[in-house]
Amino acid sequence: MARPASLLLGLALLASPVLAVGLTAGDVDDNLNWGQYISYASRAVVRDDGLPKIALDDRVTILVKDATGSPMPFVPVTVTDAEDTVSVQLVSGADGVVRLFPAFDGLGKSSVFRVRVGDSPPQAAARIDLAELDGARVATIAVDGRASAPEAIDLMLVVDATGSMSDEIHYLTVELSRIVADVAEAHPNADLRLGLTMYRDHGDEYVVKSFGFTSSVDTMADRISAQRADGGGDYEEAVDEALVAAVADEWRDGATARMLFLVGDAPPHADDYDRFLEGVRSARAKGIHIEPVGASGVADAAEYLFRAAAALTQGRYVFLTDDSGLGNPHAEPHVQCYLVTELSGLLVRIVGSEFTGTRIEADSGDVMRSVGSYERGVCLADEDGEPKAQPHPSVGAAGGTSTPGPGLAWLMAAVGLALLLGRGQRRHP
Repeated sequence: MARPASLLLGLALLASPVLAVGLTAGDVDDNLNWGQYISYASRAVVRDDGLPKIALDDRVTILVKDATGSPMPFVPVTVTDAEDTVSVQLVSGADGVVRLFPAFDGLGKSSVFRVRVGDSPPQAAARIDLAELDGARVATIAVDGRASAPEAIDLMLVVDATGSMSDEIHYLTVELSRIVADVAEAHPNADLRLGLTMYRDHGDEYVVKSFGFTSSVDTMADRISAQRADGGGDYEEAVDEALVAAVADEWRDGATARMLFLVGDAPPHADDYDRFLEGVRSARAKGIHIEPVGASGVADAAEYLFRAAAALTQGRYVFLTDDSGLGNPHAEPHVQCYLVTELSGLLVRIVGSEFTGTRIEADSGDVMRSVGSYERGVCLADEDGEPKAQPHPSVGAAGGTSTPGPGLAWLMAAVGLALLLGRGQRRHP
């Protein structure tokens, strides 16, 4: 379904390039760097024995393809243990990939699984014996017929609205509006819906505020612009309750790319880790890919849980960087290789990748800085395992900034000036 012209007109409000300013970010797809991710996660729980030990080292990848060998996007996949006593419902991504984590999915130590693809009656059925797979543990299942093209995008923003997030709420209000315009322009036939869930913590004005989905960009813009950052007081927040509420919203089935951008700088309270992981399980069952955006102040516990949520749901972990010179300092992630670009462009590429099933890389001219040796999302780690920061060849030794679209620059400059003159104190480093 083509988007109405008002989708673009309502966001293309701007026309005067004054100052090229925008939040900057990097990202990591841990499923493309699995050995490095498992090593990171193992070290994280040693550094902090209060973190939950999430069993992810038993990952099995299932590739669902149609009769022509093309990926089958967004189809339900049911995996059952050999005794048919326990089953887990999953959904393939736009690339036809399903990630199975037997221990996390409650399938125990079974080494043989029965797989059904599609609704009842299933389009295909197969038996997977782990002993017959190669070291990468990849199984391919062929389905009769041909894959249907993706038709729709459900994009939910789940945003921490506590006091430490004032900078991010102001800037994301601007940049996420730009993202919607760019997504609509890149995928004009996608039926796009936008959702919003705000959260704080117990004892604040509210804990979770859900707005549901809307097809109106104007409505979404009004909802975001009405938000303010307040409350908090301690480090942890009610991110677990927000995630559960957002996943339980009315997401569409079928040929729909489902993405949840979790924007925050703090983990749930330790007593609520299990609820957070239950939200992740529910997202897996609905085929919702969680794309956490780690804001300034993210510490080890938040990074660990956010990255686990992304890995389990086939999303990416996004983290803000200091390259823009805006806002408060941003924590350096435990990531060996990444590229720094504008946040808005990065999120547009993530949405496009999730919708089409093909990874979209940044143009060389948009890269401000690189860390480590990076090739299409895969980190070629140094022998000592440490990242090596270096300017991208396209920007020279001094680095540089990419230029926002012509309509956005003056508004971003104005918001940036206001923040630099009036930003408040943060609750935590």
